[in-house]
Order: sequence, then structure tokens, then C-alpha cells
Amino acid sequence: MLIQRLEIISFGKFKNKCIDLSDGLNIICGDNESGKSTIISFIYAMLFGFGDNRGKELSFREKYTPWSGDTCEGKLLLHTERRNVTIYRKAGNAKKYDHLRIYDTDTGEDIPTTCEELLGINGDTFLKTLCVRQLSTVFDSSNNEIVTRLSNLSGSGDEKSNYDKALKLLESARREIQHQRGNGGSLSKLNEQILIAEKEAIYNEHRRMELESAKALLPDVRKKFKEIEKEYHAAIKADYDSTIAHLTGRLEEKSAHVTSPVSHFFKFFIGAAIVFFVLFCIMLYLKPYYSLPFFIAGIMCVAGNLILKRKGESADSSTDDIEAEITALKREKENHDKKTSLLKKQLSSAEEEFNTLSARINSLSMFLKESDHTVLEKLYTQKNLLEKKFDAFSRSITALTTAHEKMQSNFTPQLNKKASQYFSTITENKYVRIFCDEEFGLKIDTDIPRESSYFSGGTVDQLYLSLRLALTDMLFGERKMPLILDQPFLQYDPMRKNNTVALLENMSDKRQTLLFTTDKMGFSPDKKIEMLT
Repeated sequence: MLIQRLEIISFGKFKNKCIDLSDGLNIICGDNESGKSTIISFIYAMLFGFGDNRGKELSFREKYTPWSGDTCEGKLLLHTERRNVTIYRKAGNAKKYDHLRIYDTDTGEDIPTTCEELLGINGDTFLKTLCVRQLSTVFDSSNNEIVTRLSNLSGSGDEKSNYDKALKLLESARREIQHQRGNGGSLSKLNEQILIAEKEAIYNEHRRMELESAKALLPDVRKKFKEIEKEYHAAIKADYDSTIAHLTGRLEEKSAHVTSPVSHFFKFFIGAAIVFFVLFCIMLYLKPYYSLPFFIAGIMCVAGNLILKRKGESADSSTDDIEAEITALKREKENHDKKTSLLKKQLSSAEEEFNTLSARINSLSMFLKESDHTVLEKLYTQKNLLEKKFDAFSRSITALTTAHEKMQSNFTPQLNKKASQYFSTITENKYVRIFCDEEFGLKIDTDIPRESSYFSGGTVDQLYLSLRLALTDMLFGERKMPLILDQPFLQYDPMRKNNTVALLENMSDKRQTLLFTTDKMGFSPDKKIEMLT
């Protein structure tokens, strides 16, 4: 990547300032307060934003807001391996109101990306590798991205093989199965389901026994119902009412035909007999020889009366028989009605029992459609699978952590070798070997390895510059990432300054370098120097 041009619209002390940069070594020279550090901050702001105002007495945003009242605004033109890119930013009152546009410089087409994706690093890594500020010797391992990338490079040759991401994914996947405390996760939920299913299996065993009992009882209940139903239907077919009505009609007919005429003739013959006997007595007294006919007539009336009486008694006997039959039928009907009512209740009860038992059998059959053995077997299979996954994730995490620790221990020799080469060049082989541990603590090999605090400020500056150069070599490899140096020579002696300048010039064919300095002496005459006033 190559920074081609800085277009400062308004930022700090600068307004409408343009700086064109070339490949190789670029020297920006100026006195104190000429704006060298402001330009470095502008580059950082264009790449990684203006930050926010929270928790700071004077924030980055506030520090570089122009005194004129204008907002921070500018463009940074880059050349990448694929295209020319322009990054435009304008600061708002707060971070959420900032405006960012990344577009193709040649076509004006917007590029859907972020500066972090474009450069492949974040702002903190930029400040700790590619950007060396004044007296910036403090360096630690708080930036996990640097450690992770170096570990990845030493282990796989690919800085994108992100250990942190892989570890987080594995831990997240394991946590989804079961939390460390054991409460939560899909495995805990599955154990709860198994417990419920086991309890349900016990209940289902009772249900199954109930189902078998109900199935065995159903034929008898059905048979009982059919028998009562048949008896009931046969009973309701018996028509007592029509039979009684028919007999009652016959009784009335007999009474009308026989009993009523005999009663009238009987009354007539009684009256006539009385009359004839009165006349007989009178004639017997007045004319005895005329009284005999009246006597014979009276006898005949009495005889007729006797005949009619016998016929009436016969008619009465016939109606009595019908009445007796009617009474018997009514009594039988009453008993039949009681029996029918009882049969109806029994039929209703039998039908309800049959329907209830049938419904219970259907309900139990549907409920027990899938055997508990099958359900539990599925749940146990799922549990076994989850436990295997959990164990696999745990072993993977352990293996990944172990491998990462080994890779961390592997990258330090490579880093030490590269940093030692640069440090030896700067010090003209006075110190040929340095040691950097995994926490980026530095030691210089003299008669014994000594920590950096034993040496002068200039030597420590050179030590950490060597470390940064080695880091950029390891992190970015063949990628031509720009190196920005702000007043690196403040504590250098002339010899080591010249050695460092020569080193930077020799490196310029593979890395663009932006050197901000107050002294333009010591550089090749053909070098273009941008002067700040």
C-alpha cells in the first residue's frame, strides 16, 4: 500500500493543505510547532476516525478541531494492489455524526469496505507498528492482535488464521451445549426432557395396562349393550294401548246391544205383570169367570221377566269378562311400562359405558402411538451426540490453546533474529543480539543479557525502532505498508543517526517511509524534502 496524497481541507492548524508523497523515503521537515505531529494525526484520523469525547479531558477530536470553528475534514489518497482509493472523512459533533466515504479514485465508485479491512489492521496495531511517535519506546503485549498475528504467522504462515476468533467460536459452541456451571445449554435442556420422558414412561405403563384392560372389557360391554338394546326394542313393540282400546270398544258395544234392551223389556214385563195381577184381583171379585185370562197374562209376564233376567245375567257375565280382561291388560301394561322405563335407563347407561370405554381406548391408543422406548432412545441418542460434541469442543479448545502457546513461544526467535539484525546495523555491530520475550520485554546481550533500563535513552529508542521494523517485516511481509517516523533521532548520536538514515534509505525500495524531522541534514542530495513552515 502506498500513500499518494494528503488533502487537508481543515485539520488543526492546516487549511487547504496538499502534500504529494512518493514511493520510498519521504522527508517532511519543519521546526517545532510547524505541524509535523498534526500531519501524522491527520493520517491516523483519515484511516481510523476521530475517536469520541468520552472520559478524556481533551479528546483527539477536540484537540485537532481548527480554532476557526471549521470541522475536521480531509482526504487521503492510497494506491493498493488492486486500485487507487480515496478515503474522505468529515467530523461531526460526535462520533455517530461523522461522515466516511471510501471510493475508487479513478471511477468515483463507492467501495463497500472499512479502512480496517482495507489495511488489514486496526488503529492500535497501526500505532504500535507502522507509526513511531516521538520517544515512543513504551511497548507492551496489551495489543492482542499483534501477538495473535505473530503466533499465526509462526504457526501457519497466515496472519488471518485468527486464534482469538477460533477460540471464541469453540467456546461459544461448547457453551451452547452446556455452560461451565452446568446450568443452561442444550444438554441441560435435553436432560430435563429425558427426566420428563422417563416420568412419562412410568405413567404410560399404567396407561398401557389400562388400555389392555379396557380392550379386554370392551366385548362384554358391547354384548351387554346389544342385548339390552334388543330387549328394549322388543318391549316398545308391545302395543297394549290398542288392545285395551279394542276391548273397551267391544265392552261398550255389548253394553249398548244387550244390556240396555233387556233392561227396558224387564221393566215392561214387571209393570205388565203388576197390572195383570191387579186386574185379575178386580175381575176375580166382580166377575170370577172373566179373571182367568188376566191371571194367565200375569203368569206370562212373570215368565217373560224370568227369561229376560237370564239373558241380562248372560250379557252381564260377558261384559264382566271383557272388563276383567281390560283390567288385567291395564295391570300388565303398567308392569310393562315400568320394565320399559327400566330398560331405557339400562340402555342409556350401557350406551354411555360403551361410548366412554371406546373413547378411552381411542385416546389411550393415540397417546401411546409412539412407544416410550422409541422416544427415550431418540433422546438418549441426542444426549450421547451432544456429550460427544461437548467433549470434542473441549478437547479442541485444549489443543488450540496448547498449540497457540507453542506458536507464541515459536515467534519470539524469529522476531529476535530480525530485530537483532536491525539493531546491529544501527549500532555498527556493537550489539549483535537482543532478546524479546512474549510480553515484548527487551534485553540486550552483552556479557550477560541485560534489560533495556540499563542503557541510555538513545539506545533504548534504537532498540525499540529495531523491534518495530522487525514486527512490520513479520506482520506484513511483501505488502508495502508505509512506515511513519516522528522525530526518531532526538536522542541519537550522529553516527547512529547516519546508520539509521542509511538503513531507511536501503529499505525504501520495499517500504514507503514518511520521516518527520526538524533536521534535513544527513540525507542524500537527491531526496525530495517537504518543508513545513
